[in-house]
Amino acid sequence: MIILGAFLLKLIEILQIILIIYIISSWFGGGPRNVFFKFIKGICQPIFRYASRLPLQFGPIDFSPILVFLFLDFLNQLIYNIFFV
Repeated sequence: MIILGAFLLKLIEILQIILIIYIISSWFGGGPRNVFFKFIKGICQPIFRYASRLPLQFGPIDFSPILVFLFLDFLNQLIYNIFFV
């Protein structure tokens, strides 16, 4: 069970890194032909789609990534408490 918990925690950590890369690359316009950006976008868009349903956009600023990071942190703590405490 500890191995499963460690795997899930590492998976969440990798997902958070991918989300940070996506957020930073979206500021610079990754380009529609960039294969790496398409891969990252394919992972992140379904996650952000759920958060975008909530009214979290104020003007040009979208706060849905913050909600996603809070949810992933909550999930991280939940998995840690289930498997390691």
